[in-house]
Amino acid sequence: MNRIQLGNKVYNLALSVYIFQAVGVFSSLENKPFLGYLTYLILLLLGIKIILSRYTRPQFLLVVSLLVFGLWLYYITTVGDLMIFIWFIIAARDVNLRRSLRVALSVYIIAVLSGLLLYFFGYAPDNTKKLTDGTIGHSYGFTNANVLSILAFQPVLIWVFLKYKNLRIRDYVLIILTESTLYYFTRCRSAFIASLVILFLLPNIKALSSYKYTKGILSVLAFTSPICAILSFLFVYLYSRGGALVNNIDILGSSRVSSAYMNIFLYGIRFLPVANNPIYSSLYTLDNSYIRIATHFGILVLILVLYIYTRSMYIMFKREEYERLTIMVTICILSLFETNLYRLSINIALLLLSEGLYMSSKLNTTKECESGILYQQEDRRK
Repeated sequence: MNRIQLGNKVYNLALSVYIFQAVGVFSSLENKPFLGYLTYLILLLLGIKIILSRYTRPQFLLVVSLLVFGLWLYYITTVGDLMIFIWFIIAARDVNLRRSLRVALSVYIIAVLSGLLLYFFGYAPDNTKKLTDGTIGHSYGFTNANVLSILAFQPVLIWVFLKYKNLRIRDYVLIILTESTLYYFTRCRSAFIASLVILFLLPNIKALSSYKYTKGILSVLAFTSPICAILSFLFVYLYSRGGALVNNIDILGSSRVSSAYMNIFLYGIRFLPVANNPIYSSLYTLDNSYIRIATHFGILVLILVLYIYTRSMYIMFKREEYERLTIMVTICILSLFETNLYRLSINIALLLLSEGLYMSSKLNTTKECESGILYQQEDRRK
């Protein structure tokens, strides 16, 4: 077993432990102390994976800088999601992402079903919420009614990634039936809207990529994250001015715009994060990822996250990896309604961003062979 193979096994173990921890935090096990201790195990495994990886000097400097930056953010904000995101992205050097996502698919299904079993056997409560239209959403043992749908959407993303070239009508039907059923019981609009977005994008991106004269249109999709960020702040500005259109958008998005406005009004936005910011324990829910990053971590961090997304998605476009591009566009849109832009626990697609740190848009056979990327391409053809 060489370094790359050992590193892949260590990485997949860290990912599996993290998914079980994440689902546990969102379930009736959320207050169990052992879940917190698992964080140390995850970071240890990722540290071992980083040591097993080979980096060029510029890449090594980048890795060290990002590691220190992630630790600093955690020290200042005591919010660990962005630090975990950075560590998983850095450690994904030489990782066979297709195999890692196959592992993640199995672990997510087992973990979510385990959470549901805790509810059905009476070990977890059903936390309900009443929507503005009077309907009731059920959590079935998870912390709130949205969680089950968001967690169940992760296997859908992985399934699309793994079967992109061989998707059939039955796959589309299975996705819409699954998401419709979850929406019926949980009333989670964001996951249902995201499923409609990905079902719309799949055939249309395939069609556009098939013709020489329309393929260039897809380059616009690489800039989805900054476009969504601009829209988020634009909606907040328009909401502050009043108007029926934005109020209707706010109602459709379950008060996402108004809660974003309230958080910005009360706590403001800074360029860098600060210690003891009251927004870290705010009672005002903030489920727009772009506004949340800006208020919690600052504008600089938001720019960094948007840069990672845009660079990675542009590389996906240049390399004609349309399955990845489809998934990432869906995630960027979903992030208008959820905090999943930087939270691996509810956005497994974050792993697809890792190659943007290490790869150029041009294929370099020698370097990619050395970094294990050809290993991934051979597996993809299988």
